[in-house]
Amino acid sequence: MTDFPVPLRGASFSDSHVNSLTDDVKTWGDKLWLNGFTYNFLNSSTPLTAQARIAWLDSQHAAYSGQDGLMGSNSTFRPQPWRHLQKVYEEMGHSEEARQVGIAFEKRLRKVGLVGQSTARWWPGLRWLGKVPHVLYGALTGYGYRPMRLLAWILGIWLFFTTVYWYAAVEQNVFAPSNPLVFQNDAYTTCRKEYGEGWQKRSPDTPIPSGIGNWYTCDALRGEYTGFSPGAYSLDILLSLVDLQQEKDWGPITTTPSPNAWLEFWNWDWGHSVRFLVWLETLIGWGISLLLVAIVSGLTRRKE
Repeated sequence: MTDFPVPLRGASFSDSHVNSLTDDVKTWGDKLWLNGFTYNFLNSSTPLTAQARIAWLDSQHAAYSGQDGLMGSNSTFRPQPWRHLQKVYEEMGHSEEARQVGIAFEKRLRKVGLVGQSTARWWPGLRWLGKVPHVLYGALTGYGYRPMRLLAWILGIWLFFTTVYWYAAVEQNVFAPSNPLVFQNDAYTTCRKEYGEGWQKRSPDTPIPSGIGNWYTCDALRGEYTGFSPGAYSLDILLSLVDLQQEKDWGPITTTPSPNAWLEFWNWDWGHSVRFLVWLETLIGWGISLLLVAIVSGLTRRKE
């Protein structure tokens, strides 16, 4: 089916089968009926990219391609043409094209409201929560078709939290050793934040030396004790299966909790804020770990 003077418009191939589909970009018009149409091989005089094939699927009747505006259970979107095209691409060895079709198919499912249907009966203001996992799954791994994208996310998340921890340690004196014996050692008195504050009160016009009043940069802290490293600390939290001794030996300094729950909830000083970020990165790390396990075990394809 090539070199047609007029593209096929309104043609129906429903429930039909051919061994080899030979066509070109000028073959197809609009309002096609492709549901149930199967073929064993794609053969074209000019290479038809995944985008061209996706446009071919979009040229179906609006009701079947999911472009008629109907959503959820009211939609008459037909997934078979998409799944079959992806299957043929894979069998022909065109893995990248198959991945592109798979990603486009997942986006179309969300567009027509066939994602997150379990929350359809929820309060209208909360129904969008059913789509959040699908959106995150697409952003992080391309719905399982772009697993290496997760490494870029890991790097970006690690750099962001590392920067925040570094600033909090250097400028805000937030981090301190978590071993109480260190605080009881008089040799480390100059490392305490209170010592630096006292220095500033005694000499308000003299900058505090970098080697005192901050556990991170304190010169008195013995070398055999695990030194604080913002990068290693962030990595230790992000990768839950890794133990770099940072999370165990260091932590943010927080004030004593207030008995007033309201005041405690709105207490967002640097200590509490960094502690919240540590919790957040921990949760992100567990989510990433689960995705990594799914990638290794081959369970990331949504269709599986």
